[in-house]
Amino acid sequence: MRRSTAGLGAILALTLAACGGGTSTTSASTQQGSAASSGSGPQVGDHWHAAYGIYSCDHFLTPLQNVTDVDGVHTHGDGIIHVHPFNSNATGSNANLATFAKAAGLTITDTEISSPELTALKAGDDCHGQPVHLEVAVWDAPGAATPRIVTSGLAKVAITHDREVITIAAVPVGVAVPQPTWTQNLDALGDVAVTTTAPPPAETISGVTACPKTDGSSSRVVRFAQPPPQCIDPTHHYRAAITTTVGAFTVDLDPAAAPNGVNVFVTLARYHTYDGTVLWHIVPGLAFYGGDPVGVPAGTGGPGFSFPAEHPSSTSVYRRGAFGLYPDDKGAVGSQFYAITAADVSSQLTSPSLPVIGTWSDPSATMAKIEARGTSSGNVFDPVTVTSVTITES
Repeated sequence: MRRSTAGLGAILALTLAACGGGTSTTSASTQQGSAASSGSGPQVGDHWHAAYGIYSCDHFLTPLQNVTDVDGVHTHGDGIIHVHPFNSNATGSNANLATFAKAAGLTITDTEISSPELTALKAGDDCHGQPVHLEVAVWDAPGAATPRIVTSGLAKVAITHDREVITIAAVPVGVAVPQPTWTQNLDALGDVAVTTTAPPPAETISGVTACPKTDGSSSRVVRFAQPPPQCIDPTHHYRAAITTTVGAFTVDLDPAAAPNGVNVFVTLARYHTYDGTVLWHIVPGLAFYGGDPVGVPAGTGGPGFSFPAEHPSSTSVYRRGAFGLYPDDKGAVGSQFYAITAADVSSQLTSPSLPVIGTWSDPSATMAKIEARGTSSGNVFDPVTVTSVTITES
């Protein structure tokens, strides 16, 4: 999703890239269909997808990983452009190949396609004895028969419909280019959306949320119809022991700085909401993210409610040890959390937009083991699972 060099701007970008860190009261399929795909392009709050491929002479190249995402257009190495605009730089006609290229570390001009991950494709290169030119083929939908062919201004080709299909090609003039072979991944995105908001009935509170038992004996709940009431004493000290499959670390929570955030985190922990969840995005040397109890894929769900984030007074808190709740595109938070592992990223935010509810400590060197499971793109191929979150109160 993004490299550590993208800084805290990348963390903010994840708000939409993750489809709602705070809550998921609607399914991802609803998000994908939000704002009619009328050809005007996506708007802030939409969640569109387009299959894309880079076709060289007679074959498709491996889909790119993401490098950074500061506008809400990115990929996961799945051959899909994920479009979640969180500012006007990625809405309407600005949701184009140039914006995607910036996120994927790709260069697209009318004469060259290149990136650190692939050998440059240039106009005039040989393809079975014929020179190639560069073009972009765009189908409005996977089932569309005839694409629109663009041969100039390639970087400005815009994504004007949800579920478009795009082939960026280096081929001889007149060669018909195919749709990417992984176009069916668009259907898979819709398939998983059905399961994102359907926890077992026994793990759902459909009415008023009661405070859980302080001894940790309450049954697990992952979906709440309403936010919890005040369940903590803000004058008390709370510590969370977070145990994972690679070790444990602790978080000293700060009710004075974020009373509502600490109250929700403690309540969810005592309801075992976090048990069995995964750290779904890990960027070594920057941060990791977790706390989604229902999302498929992880990072797209929440507890069923959200509440306004409590912001720190300055960006100076954004340094190694910061632990907070991760906001959605509207600035609200729910169950998802983040932990900063970089030494200091305070200068990379112009405002204190990320809530901080405590400070983590790592007496067992667990953070290094967590970071070892991450990648520069944030993708996690060997998951780290949270097995329990135990709250002590004094």
